[in-house]
Amino acid sequence: MAILDTVAATQTLDNRGSDCAAGFVKLLEIMDTLAAGETLRILSTDPTS
Repeated sequence: MAILDTVAATQTLDNRGSDCAAGFVKLLEIMDTLAAGETLRILSTDPTS
């Protein structure tokens, strides 16, 4: 069983259909709001991410 199957994400960043740079900016914004112990799931379709 993969660790992703056992850890529930607190927040999700859905960057599918956007470029990697836009997702990185969103990532920085979300990371400022995460508390210790919270987890973030990132979804992306950009082949460079």
